[in-house]
Amino acid sequence: MYAMRYGTVPIVRRSGGMADSVIDATDKAIRQGSATGFSFQEPSKDDLEACILRAISLYRQPISWRRMQAAGMRQDFSWKRSAAAYTELYRALTGAPALVMPESAPDEADTLKKLTA
Repeated sequence: MYAMRYGTVPIVRRSGGMADSVIDATDKAIRQGSATGFSFQEPSKDDLEACILRAISLYRQPISWRRMQAAGMRQDFSWKRSAAAYTELYRALTGAPALVMPESAPDEADTLKKLTA
């Protein structure tokens, strides 16, 4: 996730958090501008090799490659977004209102500054 923020296009095995974080570069995702990387399913040499070959093929298309880099750089993996998603999930599962974090709550940058000061 950190690497995507700086324009690195990941190649990942589709499992756990990687399945949620990386949008595979399918033809449709590339056309929509939502692709953020390459993923493969099986933990095998053949699946990894096929995925790498797809990446090399797209790398040879500079406009599409740069669009995918930009899509990855736009991803929001902040705790603020995650908290909103958990709040919505809570509401959907329970039907009860959840406490909402006030807008004045510190963001990740503020917290990091305090921890490193």
